[in-house]
Amino acid sequence: MSTTNLQPGLYLSFELQTDNQWQITATDSLFDMDMAFYELAKNEVAAHAKNKSGRFDLDDRTWSYIADPTASGYTIVFLDHCGRAFVQ
Repeated sequence: MSTTNLQPGLYLSFELQTDNQWQITATDSLFDMDMAFYELAKNEVAAHAKNKSGRFDLDDRTWSYIADPTASGYTIVFLDHCGRAFVQ
């Protein structure tokens, strides 16, 4: 079941802020995504916390991410992998 109402063909990015226990403290996205989607994406990153970057599939899309530690947790930026080829 999809956790977003996104149309195919859109290229997306979003950012999550977490605390040190991987609880989401802030979100930044131009699109309407529900908290369940953000939690699933965050859990993919937390499961591979030793990796600063990676890729995973969620909601029929492939997402790339970069996770940077902060003083209070992590900043994680996600990019729809399909759209990544068009970002210069």
